[in-house]
Amino acid sequence: MKKFTKFLLFAIVAILAIGSTAFGQITQVTGSPQTQTTTGTMLTITRPSGLAVNDVMIANIVQSDNDGNPLNDASLSGWTIVDGKDIGVNGNNHWRGTILYRVATASDVSAANFSFLLDADAEDGTSGGIVAFRGVDVTGGVTETGAAGGPFDVDPGTINTSTSSSTVTATTITTATANAAVIMFTELGDNRTHSGWQTTAPGALSELYDVPFNTGLDNGIGAAWAIKSSAGVTGAGTATLSNNAYNGGILIALKVAPLVTLSPSNTQNILVGGSVNFTATALNYTGSGNYTYNWAAVGATVPGANPNSIAASNDTKSLTYATAGTYTVSVSIAQSGSATLVTSSVTVIVNATPAAANMWATSSDGTQVSSFTVVNGIYINGPTNIFAPTFPGGTTGGTSTAALARNAQPNPTNGYFYWLPNTSGNSGVVEIFAARANGDSATRIGSVDVNGANANSLGFVRLGMGPDGNGWLLAGDGSNLYLGKFLANGVHAVTITSVPISLGTGSAAIFQNGDICISGENKIFALANDGNGITQLFVGNLNSPSVVINPRLNLVDPSNVPFTGRVNGVAFDSQGSLYISTDLGLYYIDQATVNGPAATVQCALVKSVTGLQDLASNYFPTGSTLPVTLIDFKGNYSNQNTTLTWLTENMQNFSHFEVERSTNGSNFGSVASLDQKGDGMTRAQYQFVDNLSGLNSKVFYYRLKMVDADGQFKYSNVILIRKEQSSSENMVIYPNPVKIGDKATVSFTASASKTVSFSVTDMSGKVVLTQQSNVSQGNNSVTVKSIDRLLPGMYIIRANDGESSMSAKFYIVR
Repeated sequence: MKKFTKFLLFAIVAILAIGSTAFGQITQVTGSPQTQTTTGTMLTITRPSGLAVNDVMIANIVQSDNDGNPLNDASLSGWTIVDGKDIGVNGNNHWRGTILYRVATASDVSAANFSFLLDADAEDGTSGGIVAFRGVDVTGGVTETGAAGGPFDVDPGTINTSTSSSTVTATTITTATANAAVIMFTELGDNRTHSGWQTTAPGALSELYDVPFNTGLDNGIGAAWAIKSSAGVTGAGTATLSNNAYNGGILIALKVAPLVTLSPSNTQNILVGGSVNFTATALNYTGSGNYTYNWAAVGATVPGANPNSIAASNDTKSLTYATAGTYTVSVSIAQSGSATLVTSSVTVIVNATPAAANMWATSSDGTQVSSFTVVNGIYINGPTNIFAPTFPGGTTGGTSTAALARNAQPNPTNGYFYWLPNTSGNSGVVEIFAARANGDSATRIGSVDVNGANANSLGFVRLGMGPDGNGWLLAGDGSNLYLGKFLANGVHAVTITSVPISLGTGSAAIFQNGDICISGENKIFALANDGNGITQLFVGNLNSPSVVINPRLNLVDPSNVPFTGRVNGVAFDSQGSLYISTDLGLYYIDQATVNGPAATVQCALVKSVTGLQDLASNYFPTGSTLPVTLIDFKGNYSNQNTTLTWLTENMQNFSHFEVERSTNGSNFGSVASLDQKGDGMTRAQYQFVDNLSGLNSKVFYYRLKMVDADGQFKYSNVILIRKEQSSSENMVIYPNPVKIGDKATVSFTASASKTVSFSVTDMSGKVVLTQQSNVSQGNNSVTVKSIDRLLPGMYIIRANDGESSMSAKFYIVR
């Protein structure tokens, strides 16, 4: 994707939305808990919607029977019983509780539900629930028996029972590590509700579920949890019931997984010679002694020792870059007795200072046309006055501009400016003026009555130029919108024609202030502001005979407060990023500050300056308005199965993914459809397992069709999976050559699950890209990040896993 795509996708749509606990702690998986009741001999519980590989699922089931026979524990293949116990026996009446757990696998993630086999005599009712947790150290703790190698922070112990009480009590446990998740499960031999969940430490517990089941022999279940910030004794767990009941309770602690972070984690934009302060942090390590930080920052000057061995659990370094390019930064962190982990990579874009101005504005309250120089939200200079716009031959009056546009015809240096007068009482008449790039030859090139017989005056009139030389005029009178089109002809006369336009959603009354700009795909981006706290960005397709625009973003200031006063201009810069102007200055829509609600984005202040009106540029970036950011897409083949995984964030108005497969790289067919996880804004991981055992082909191609709620869609890059890969193939990059601006993947075989470091060098030997990816044993296909930024030429990509290396040559072509 080009820079524009990344900016817009981040802006239009923000690890899964799970709980409200702090980063680095165990969190509850989206879509859990799931609960169910039955009077049959099979209990089917829906899979938590946000389930991912290595999430820990815990099932809590209570069965009841009145024929005097003891009950067996509920069971399901692959699930391990933590404890099972009779929680009540009253004559012929029996109640039995069972706690089971499972670490989620790929097959669990694609399952629709989980069906537990019950005792054949459990005809008097069964209640059950599944709650899932993420961020658990699934092999670094203990098992259900206290042996090493499981997800528990301490041996879970057994269910504590009471024959008849209004209080459920669970035996205290002693956690071994900080930030363990303490969960209390209850099982009831009656139809009761819970309240007052409590331990000594961490104290009050948050209820997960409370399921009273009024049937046959009534029963019920409940659960609550909290993070325990320090290791030590929990004290007994208690919960108050609505009345006396046979009951059982147990405390379970899950061990938090060690985690490494690199902050800032979003893409950084700096100028050549600039620096970025990064902090690498180790969380939940259980080893001893110093931490060793090894910074991987090709292209940067790394100050001080590297590797750096210090006692602190974080290390901060200011990385300086002397050469323009796109780089990545990651840090491996080790401590004696703990696993060595590697942070996610952060991209640093080092921008050369543009040689000339690349954005224009009407400044001084619309009485001057001036220039700015900006790149990726970095202010360099401006506004610098070029000329004062005039209105020769005008009939509607006006002494300042109401709109400004700039085209790239015949070239960016010698293009033309177009503007409109700022008039009132115009009854729908709009005049367009033009001049050369230096302001010479100012001329009235045309006029149009946009609303025809309607005599309403226009409160909103804005102008933008498209990549094909067409100019677009958007006007509004508070109730209706009007769209006009003309083919620019320098300073010569033009004919303006009307184009039907309507709002899909939103209100025309918002269009009091604002501007428009046009993308390389001929999409209109209309900024609308009502002067009273509402600022929205609308998007529509100008290639349609009848244009429909819809609001995509609500814009707020850097303090997350709605803009008041006028928001006047919008334009792209040379990198495809969007800028807006207000009464207070020039702002940048910063992809790093996407926030809630779903369609809201903060704008970063670029330059404080008063008097700015409209903005214009002669850049027409291409990209999709599909609101999904595909961060990573990779695949692995092993044991007749292809496992595809991808990571997304910032999905707004998104519908679903379609997984498409091909055997020739050209003809693709859908093999699965996956709905959006969570709220779409936060990071989410998806997985799909494709069983290839019945297919004879040796090579398979996969792509994702990402479908928006309104039917728009975009394809991901294609990844190549080989069933067999000989040693002579070593590593393959696909496609090769790579078209400039496109994505590519590398395919190779890994002997074991490991972290692989990739580097791309040009023919001078300069490293231009680096990244690290976790791969699985078998044949892998990994997306090469930021390859779409490379210029045409020949490159070499190398992969190193610490034991061996592979390489492949590839070309970037236009």
